[in-house]
Amino acid sequence: MTGSVTIAAIGWIGSALVVISLMQTNLGRLRMLSLAASLLLGGFNLALGIGPGIALNVALVMINGYHLLTEYTRDRRGTNSLTRKWRQLGAVPKVRFARSP
Repeated sequence: MTGSVTIAAIGWIGSALVVISLMQTNLGRLRMLSLAASLLLGGFNLALGIGPGIALNVALVMINGYHLLTEYTRDRRGTNSLTRKWRQLGAVPKVRFARSP
Protein backbone atom coordinates (compact mmCIF):
# COMPACT_ATOMS: atom_id res chain seq x y z
CA MET A 1 0.00 0.00 0.00
CA THR A 2 2.82 2.41 0.78
CA GLY A 3 4.33 1.95 -2.69
CA SER A 4 1.07 2.81 -4.43
CA VAL A 5 0.66 5.91 -2.24
CA THR A 6 4.20 7.00 -3.10
CA ILE A 7 3.61 6.48 -6.82
CA ALA A 8 0.34 8.42 -6.63
CA ALA A 9 2.07 11.25 -4.74
CA ILE A 10 4.76 11.46 -7.45
CA GLY A 11 2.02 11.70 -10.08
CA TRP A 12 0.20 14.47 -8.20
CA ILE A 13 3.38 16.46 -7.58
CA GLY A 14 4.36 16.15 -11.25
CA SER A 15 0.91 17.30 -12.34
CA ALA A 16 1.06 20.27 -9.96
CA LEU A 17 4.46 21.23 -11.39
CA VAL A 18 2.98 21.23 -14.91
CA VAL A 19 0.25 23.64 -13.79
CA ILE A 20 2.72 25.86 -11.93
CA SER A 21 5.11 25.90 -14.90
CA LEU A 22 2.37 27.05 -17.26
CA MET A 23 1.67 30.05 -15.01
CA GLN A 24 5.24 31.37 -15.35
CA THR A 25 6.05 34.51 -17.33
CA ASN A 26 9.81 33.82 -17.31
CA LEU A 27 10.55 31.31 -20.08
CA GLY A 28 13.64 29.91 -18.34
CA ARG A 29 11.70 29.21 -15.15
CA LEU A 30 8.88 27.66 -17.20
CA ARG A 31 11.32 25.30 -18.91
CA MET A 32 13.03 24.33 -15.64
CA LEU A 33 9.73 23.55 -13.92
CA SER A 34 8.49 21.72 -17.01
CA LEU A 35 11.70 19.68 -17.07
CA ALA A 36 11.23 18.72 -13.41
CA ALA A 37 7.57 17.84 -14.03
CA SER A 38 8.47 15.71 -17.06
CA LEU A 39 11.09 13.82 -15.07
CA LEU A 40 8.60 13.12 -12.26
CA LEU A 41 5.77 12.18 -14.59
CA GLY A 42 8.12 10.04 -16.67
CA GLY A 43 9.03 8.09 -13.54
CA PHE A 44 5.35 7.86 -12.63
CA ASN A 45 4.46 6.50 -16.08
CA LEU A 46 7.42 4.11 -15.97
CA ALA A 47 6.27 2.73 -12.61
CA LEU A 48 2.80 2.14 -14.04
CA GLY A 49 4.05 0.89 -17.41
CA ILE A 50 2.27 3.54 -19.49
CA GLY A 51 4.23 3.54 -22.76
CA PRO A 52 2.78 6.64 -24.46
CA GLY A 53 3.25 8.69 -21.29
CA ILE A 54 6.87 7.55 -21.04
CA ALA A 55 7.52 8.49 -24.68
CA LEU A 56 5.88 11.90 -24.25
CA ASN A 57 7.88 12.75 -21.15
CA VAL A 58 11.16 11.57 -22.69
CA ALA A 59 10.48 13.90 -25.63
CA LEU A 60 9.62 16.79 -23.30
CA VAL A 61 12.78 16.24 -21.24
CA MET A 62 14.86 16.34 -24.43
CA ILE A 63 13.13 19.49 -25.76
CA ASN A 64 13.31 21.40 -22.48
CA GLY A 65 16.87 20.25 -21.85
CA TYR A 66 17.97 21.39 -25.31
CA HIS A 67 16.38 24.82 -24.92
CA LEU A 68 17.79 25.29 -21.43
CA LEU A 69 21.24 24.27 -22.63
CA THR A 70 21.21 26.62 -25.62
CA GLU A 71 19.68 29.50 -23.66
CA TYR A 72 22.25 29.37 -20.90
CA THR A 73 25.24 29.05 -23.24
CA ARG A 74 24.72 32.43 -24.91
CA ASP A 75 27.60 34.86 -24.64
CA ARG A 76 27.60 38.61 -24.01
CA ARG A 77 26.85 39.45 -27.65
CA GLY A 78 23.62 37.49 -27.46
CA THR A 79 24.81 34.79 -29.82
CA ASN A 80 24.70 31.17 -28.93
CA SER A 81 28.27 30.02 -28.29
CA LEU A 82 27.31 26.37 -28.79
CA THR A 83 25.91 27.08 -32.26
CA ARG A 84 29.01 29.13 -33.11
CA LYS A 85 31.24 26.17 -32.16
CA TRP A 86 29.13 23.84 -34.30
CA ARG A 87 29.46 26.27 -37.22
CA GLN A 88 33.24 26.25 -36.81
CA LEU A 89 33.14 22.48 -37.11
CA GLY A 90 30.94 22.77 -40.21
CA ALA A 91 27.99 21.01 -38.57
CA VAL A 92 25.58 23.97 -38.86
CA PRO A 93 25.48 25.82 -42.18
CA LYS A 94 25.47 29.60 -42.12
CA VAL A 95 22.27 30.73 -43.81
CA ARG A 96 22.13 34.08 -45.55
CA PHE A 97 18.92 35.48 -46.88
CA ALA A 98 18.77 37.59 -50.03
CA ARG A 99 17.83 41.18 -49.40
CA SER A 100 14.58 42.32 -50.88
CA PRO A 101 14.78 45.36 -53.19
